[in-house]
Amino acid sequence: MRRLTALLLLVLGCPSSPPPEETTPTVPMMAIAIDGQVLYTERPMDEVPQPISNAWERFQEAWEAEPPMPPADADAATYRTFASQRFAPYVDGQVDLAVGLLGALEDTTDPEEALVYSVLAARLLHRAASWMWTLPLPDEASVNAEARQALEQTMHGAAKNLAVYAHAAFGKCVEAASAIPGLGAWRADCENRSEAVEPIRTAQIGPPPPTPMPEGCEDHADPTYASPQHDPEARPQLLVLVEAESEAIDEAAVQRQVERWARSEHGLRPVPAGRRRAAERLVEASKTSRRGPECAAAPSLCWAPRSSTSSSRRSPRSATRWSWSTTKGGRASRRPSAG
Repeated sequence: MRRLTALLLLVLGCPSSPPPEETTPTVPMMAIAIDGQVLYTERPMDEVPQPISNAWERFQEAWEAEPPMPPADADAATYRTFASQRFAPYVDGQVDLAVGLLGALEDTTDPEEALVYSVLAARLLHRAASWMWTLPLPDEASVNAEARQALEQTMHGAAKNLAVYAHAAFGKCVEAASAIPGLGAWRADCENRSEAVEPIRTAQIGPPPPTPMPEGCEDHADPTYASPQHDPEARPQLLVLVEAESEAIDEAAVQRQVERWARSEHGLRPVPAGRRRAAERLVEASKTSRRGPECAAAPSLCWAPRSSTSSSRRSPRSATRWSWSTTKGGRASRRPSAG
């Protein structure tokens, strides 16, 4: 009986365990989102192309690297150290990744992949261009003005190149987003960022390009070859340079004295006053002939004023030049040579 009671207690006190529940294995998933906006919809990891997952991983590492900044008021030596130890490695890493993303973008035909590659590349290039455009320069006291200007133009030129590639990548983003239903937000985002990088992409670096001359204008720089009107037997031109140390100098008196000297010592006759005044009026009007078009740059005839400004506005140290030339027969040339 005791054995039966013990057996009953054992059976009643130890209820049987329920069968284990069947569980399905967890499938790793992956999605790409930037600023809370889905760029690549969630899907199993084994369905994500390896280049996409690698690109996203490398982008996250590169994006976490903050653009370096030089110390405030850095002198030339400090700036050189910054450039070699921080600036160059950062730029190389960011640009190398962006170039790889652009290469993958060119190789793919899938709109979803194109959207990922274009957005990641454009974001990196846009940030690098903006950072480089506004990067502080060395302290003015430690670098001469010419070297500082050259460095600034180099920085801005590099930033402009990055902006050109960023603008193109944003354009690819717009194309890819337009081909995928439901991703209009990415199209708008890339359009806005493309406009934001536009000022750097279109900025003028260095001096502006020369304004094209209208048809009929002439370049008044010294020609590299003889013009059709050139007389190979003409006497060499005499050029007189007068340095005016002050505005009180009587230029007309100096001109008359030089004319007398040129006539007596060199046998040269000055260009007639009427012809000279006519040429001066052409210079002031930026024309090479009375009926010709108004040119972008006035002809710089060496004996005519450089501008129409009054003498009271000239620099305290100005230069006035007159020239005389004669042909073989001793006649004054019909058109003075340009200076």
